[in-house]
Amino acid sequence: MKWMLPAIAVAALALPTLPAQAAGSYDGTWVFTAPGVKGGGGDYDLEECNPVLFEAQIKDNKVVGNLRRTIYPQSGTNVESTPGRGATPIQGSVAPDGSLTANWQSYHATGRLAGDKGELTWKGRCGPRVATATRTSQPAAPLAGTSTPPPAPREHQIYFGLNKANLTPEAQKAIQQAADDAKANPNARITITGKADRTGTDAYNMKLSERRAETVSKALVSAGVPADRIQARGVGESEPTVPTRDGVAEQKNRVADVVMQ
Repeated sequence: MKWMLPAIAVAALALPTLPAQAAGSYDGTWVFTAPGVKGGGGDYDLEECNPVLFEAQIKDNKVVGNLRRTIYPQSGTNVESTPGRGATPIQGSVAPDGSLTANWQSYHATGRLAGDKGELTWKGRCGPRVATATRTSQPAAPLAGTSTPPPAPREHQIYFGLNKANLTPEAQKAIQQAADDAKANPNARITITGKADRTGTDAYNMKLSERRAETVSKALVSAGVPADRIQARGVGESEPTVPTRDGVAEQKNRVADVVMQ
Protein backbone atom coordinates (compact mmCIF):
# COMPACT_ATOMS: atom_id res chain seq x y z
CA MET A 1 0.00 0.00 0.00
CA LYS A 2 1.44 3.35 -0.98
CA TRP A 3 1.58 5.01 2.44
CA MET A 4 3.77 2.38 4.06
CA LEU A 5 7.48 3.19 4.03
CA PRO A 6 10.39 1.22 5.50
CA ALA A 7 11.48 2.22 8.96
CA ILE A 8 14.15 4.91 8.88
CA ALA A 9 16.54 6.50 11.29
CA VAL A 10 17.31 10.21 11.10
CA ALA A 11 20.41 11.66 12.71
CA ALA A 12 19.82 14.21 15.46
CA LEU A 13 20.21 17.85 14.50
CA ALA A 14 23.59 19.33 15.26
CA LEU A 15 22.37 22.16 17.47
CA PRO A 16 24.30 23.66 20.38
CA THR A 17 24.03 22.06 23.81
CA LEU A 18 21.37 23.75 25.92
CA PRO A 19 20.94 23.85 29.70
CA ALA A 20 18.56 21.27 31.17
CA GLN A 21 14.96 22.41 31.64
CA ALA A 22 12.41 21.24 34.19
CA ALA A 23 9.60 18.89 33.21
CA GLY A 24 6.84 20.89 31.55
CA SER A 25 9.15 23.61 30.24
CA TYR A 26 8.18 22.80 26.65
CA ASP A 27 4.44 22.29 27.27
CA GLY A 28 1.94 23.84 24.90
CA THR A 29 0.86 23.76 21.26
CA TRP A 30 3.68 23.53 18.74
CA VAL A 31 3.34 24.26 15.02
CA PHE A 32 5.87 22.74 12.59
CA THR A 33 6.21 24.23 9.11
CA ALA A 34 8.21 22.55 6.32
CA PRO A 35 8.69 24.14 2.87
CA GLY A 36 8.13 22.16 -0.30
CA VAL A 37 10.87 19.83 -1.54
CA LYS A 38 11.59 19.58 -5.25
CA GLY A 39 9.89 16.51 -6.62
CA GLY A 40 6.38 15.18 -7.16
CA GLY A 41 3.70 13.05 -5.62
CA GLY A 42 0.21 13.18 -4.21
CA ASP A 43 -1.07 15.78 -1.77
CA TYR A 44 -2.37 13.45 0.94
CA ASP A 45 0.69 11.87 2.58
CA LEU A 46 3.23 13.53 4.82
CA GLU A 47 6.09 11.90 2.92
CA GLU A 48 5.22 13.79 -0.27
CA CYS A 49 7.01 16.87 -1.48
CA ASN A 50 4.50 19.68 -0.97
CA PRO A 51 4.75 22.29 1.78
CA VAL A 52 3.23 21.01 5.01
CA LEU A 53 2.13 22.49 8.32
CA PHE A 54 1.23 20.35 11.31
CA GLU A 55 0.76 20.80 15.03
CA ALA A 56 1.06 18.66 18.14
CA GLN A 57 0.59 19.06 21.87
CA ILE A 58 3.39 18.68 24.43
CA LYS A 59 2.51 18.02 28.09
CA ASP A 60 5.03 17.31 30.85
CA ASN A 61 7.66 17.03 28.08
CA LYS A 62 5.67 14.25 26.38
CA VAL A 63 4.17 14.56 22.92
CA VAL A 64 0.51 13.64 23.44
CA GLY A 65 -2.75 13.52 21.50
CA ASN A 66 -2.92 13.75 17.71
CA LEU A 67 -0.80 15.38 15.08
CA ARG A 68 -3.03 17.67 12.99
CA ARG A 69 -1.70 18.33 9.52
CA THR A 70 -2.45 20.78 6.73
CA ILE A 71 -0.86 20.05 3.35
CA TYR A 72 -0.56 22.62 0.58
CA PRO A 73 0.14 22.16 -3.14
CA GLN A 74 2.65 24.47 -4.75
CA SER A 75 -0.13 26.96 -5.52
CA GLY A 76 -0.53 27.54 -1.77
CA THR A 77 -4.14 26.39 -1.60
CA ASN A 78 -5.07 24.44 1.51
CA VAL A 79 -6.01 20.93 0.36
CA GLU A 80 -6.32 19.11 3.68
CA SER A 81 -6.95 20.10 7.28
CA THR A 82 -9.99 18.07 8.29
CA PRO A 83 -9.88 16.13 11.58
CA GLY A 84 -10.82 12.86 9.87
CA ARG A 85 -7.86 12.66 7.49
CA GLY A 86 -5.69 15.24 9.17
CA ALA A 87 -5.32 13.71 12.64
CA THR A 88 -2.71 10.99 13.13
CA PRO A 89 -1.67 9.39 16.44
CA ILE A 90 1.76 10.60 17.47
CA GLN A 91 4.04 9.67 20.33
CA GLY A 92 7.27 11.25 21.48
CA SER A 93 9.16 13.03 24.20
CA VAL A 94 11.37 16.03 24.87
CA ALA A 95 14.54 15.58 26.92
CA PRO A 96 15.58 18.17 29.52
CA ASP A 97 18.10 19.60 27.02
CA GLY A 98 15.33 20.10 24.41
CA SER A 99 16.14 17.05 22.26
CA LEU A 100 12.90 15.91 20.62
CA THR A 101 11.96 12.46 19.27
CA ALA A 102 8.60 11.66 17.71
CA ASN A 103 6.99 8.74 15.87
CA TRP A 104 3.85 8.58 13.72
CA GLN A 105 2.88 5.83 11.26
CA SER A 106 6.24 4.66 9.82
CA TYR A 107 8.10 7.90 10.53
CA HIS A 108 10.79 8.63 13.08
CA ALA A 109 11.67 12.28 13.60
CA THR A 110 14.28 14.01 15.69
CA GLY A 111 14.87 17.64 16.53
CA ARG A 112 15.68 20.22 19.16
CA LEU A 113 13.54 22.79 20.98
CA ALA A 114 14.81 25.91 22.71
CA GLY A 115 12.40 28.33 24.34
CA ASP A 116 9.54 28.83 21.88
CA LYS A 117 11.49 27.78 18.77
CA GLY A 118 13.12 24.68 17.33
CA GLU A 119 13.52 22.30 14.40
CA LEU A 120 12.31 18.83 13.46
CA THR A 121 13.54 16.53 10.68
CA TRP A 122 12.21 13.28 9.19
CA LYS A 123 12.69 11.41 5.94
CA GLY A 124 10.20 10.53 3.20
CA ARG A 125 10.15 9.88 -0.52
CA CYS A 126 11.55 13.33 -1.24
CA GLY A 127 14.47 12.92 1.17
CA PRO A 128 14.90 14.70 4.52
CA ARG A 129 12.19 17.19 5.48
CA VAL A 130 13.20 19.94 7.90
CA ALA A 131 10.46 21.85 9.71
CA THR A 132 10.82 24.93 11.85
CA ALA A 133 9.00 24.69 15.18
CA THR A 134 7.13 27.49 16.92
CA ARG A 135 5.24 27.27 20.21
CA THR A 136 1.94 29.09 19.64
CA SER A 137 0.40 28.67 23.08
CA GLN A 138 1.35 27.58 26.58
CA PRO A 139 -0.78 26.16 29.39
CA ALA A 140 -2.29 28.85 31.59
CA ALA A 141 -0.66 29.15 34.99
CA PRO A 142 -2.94 27.63 37.66
CA LEU A 143 -4.64 30.05 40.00
CA ALA A 144 -3.80 29.84 43.67
CA GLY A 145 -5.94 27.26 45.40
CA THR A 146 -7.19 25.61 42.19
CA SER A 147 -7.21 21.85 41.68
CA THR A 148 -4.71 19.89 39.62
CA PRO A 149 -5.13 19.66 35.81
CA PRO A 150 -7.57 17.10 34.34
CA PRO A 151 -6.25 13.53 34.10
CA ALA A 152 -4.75 12.14 30.91
CA PRO A 153 -7.09 10.59 28.32
CA ARG A 154 -8.47 7.14 29.21
CA GLU A 155 -8.23 4.43 26.54
CA HIS A 156 -9.90 1.08 25.83
CA GLN A 157 -9.20 -1.37 23.00
CA ILE A 158 -11.98 -3.49 21.45
CA TYR A 159 -10.54 -6.34 19.35
CA PHE A 160 -12.21 -8.14 16.44
CA GLY A 161 -11.79 -11.39 14.57
CA LEU A 162 -10.29 -11.63 11.08
CA ASN A 163 -12.60 -9.90 8.58
CA LYS A 164 -15.19 -9.48 11.35
CA ALA A 165 -17.02 -6.48 12.78
CA ASN A 166 -19.17 -8.29 15.35
CA LEU A 167 -18.38 -8.31 19.06
CA THR A 168 -16.82 -11.40 20.64
CA PRO A 169 -17.60 -12.23 24.30
CA GLU A 170 -14.25 -10.69 25.27
CA ALA A 171 -15.07 -7.56 23.26
CA GLN A 172 -18.45 -7.27 24.98
CA LYS A 173 -16.70 -7.29 28.36
CA ALA A 174 -14.35 -4.55 27.14
CA ILE A 175 -17.36 -2.55 25.89
CA GLN A 176 -18.95 -2.75 29.35
CA GLN A 177 -15.72 -1.56 30.97
CA ALA A 178 -15.57 1.36 28.53
CA ALA A 179 -19.23 2.19 29.17
CA ASP A 180 -18.67 2.16 32.95
CA ASP A 181 -15.66 4.42 32.47
CA ALA A 182 -17.69 6.81 30.31
CA LYS A 183 -20.47 7.00 32.92
CA ALA A 184 -17.93 7.68 35.66
CA ASN A 185 -16.55 10.57 33.58
CA PRO A 186 -19.71 12.25 32.24
CA ASN A 187 -17.91 15.29 30.83
CA ALA A 188 -15.44 13.29 28.73
CA ARG A 189 -15.81 13.23 24.95
CA ILE A 190 -15.41 9.80 23.36
CA THR A 191 -13.55 9.15 20.11
CA ILE A 192 -13.73 5.72 18.49
CA THR A 193 -11.17 4.87 15.81
CA GLY A 194 -11.78 1.65 13.90
CA LYS A 195 -8.76 -0.06 12.32
CA ALA A 196 -7.95 -3.06 10.11
CA ASP A 197 -4.90 -5.19 9.44
CA ARG A 198 -3.29 -5.46 5.99
CA THR A 199 -4.90 -8.68 4.74
CA GLY A 200 -7.36 -6.93 2.37
CA THR A 201 -7.46 -4.08 -0.10
CA ASP A 202 -7.41 -0.44 0.98
CA ALA A 203 -11.09 0.00 0.08
CA TYR A 204 -12.20 -3.18 1.86
CA ASN A 205 -10.22 -2.37 4.99
CA MET A 206 -11.61 1.17 5.13
CA LYS A 207 -15.20 -0.09 5.08
CA LEU A 208 -14.36 -2.83 7.59
CA SER A 209 -12.79 -0.33 9.98
CA GLU A 210 -15.83 1.94 9.68
CA ARG A 211 -18.14 -0.97 10.50
CA ARG A 212 -16.03 -1.79 13.57
CA ALA A 213 -16.18 1.79 14.79
CA GLU A 214 -19.94 1.89 14.25
CA THR A 215 -20.40 -1.44 16.08
CA VAL A 216 -18.58 -0.10 19.14
CA SER A 217 -20.48 3.20 18.99
CA LYS A 218 -23.86 1.42 18.94
CA ALA A 219 -22.79 -0.91 21.74
CA LEU A 220 -21.79 2.01 23.97
CA VAL A 221 -25.12 3.75 23.30
CA SER A 222 -26.96 0.51 24.14
CA ALA A 223 -24.97 0.40 27.39
CA GLY A 224 -26.27 3.84 28.36
CA VAL A 225 -23.67 6.25 26.95
CA PRO A 226 -25.30 9.28 25.24
CA ALA A 227 -24.77 9.24 21.48
CA ASP A 228 -23.96 12.96 21.37
CA ARG A 229 -20.78 12.30 23.37
CA ILE A 230 -19.43 9.87 20.76
CA GLN A 231 -17.52 10.47 17.52
CA ALA A 232 -16.70 7.35 15.47
CA ARG A 233 -14.48 7.00 12.40
CA GLY A 234 -12.64 4.33 10.46
CA VAL A 235 -9.07 4.68 9.23
CA GLY A 236 -8.66 1.35 7.42
CA GLU A 237 -5.08 0.14 7.57
CA SER A 238 -3.57 3.65 7.50
CA GLU A 239 -2.93 4.00 11.26
CA PRO A 240 -1.76 0.57 12.45
CA THR A 241 -1.09 -0.14 16.09
CA VAL A 242 1.69 -2.46 14.89
CA PRO A 243 3.18 -1.60 11.44
CA THR A 244 3.43 -4.72 9.22
CA ARG A 245 4.08 -5.75 5.65
CA ASP A 246 1.18 -6.00 3.22
CA GLY A 247 -0.88 -9.15 3.65
CA VAL A 248 0.08 -9.76 7.30
CA ALA A 249 -2.80 -10.65 9.65
CA GLU A 250 -2.06 -8.80 12.89
CA GLN A 251 -4.56 -9.13 15.76
CA LYS A 252 -3.55 -5.83 17.37
CA ASN A 253 -4.55 -3.98 14.18
CA ARG A 254 -8.05 -5.51 14.13
CA VAL A 255 -9.23 -3.07 16.78
CA ALA A 256 -11.36 -0.10 17.64
CA ASP A 257 -9.55 2.33 19.94
CA VAL A 258 -11.85 4.12 22.38
CA VAL A 259 -10.36 7.34 23.82
CA MET A 260 -12.10 9.45 26.49
CA GLN A 261 -10.84 12.96 27.00
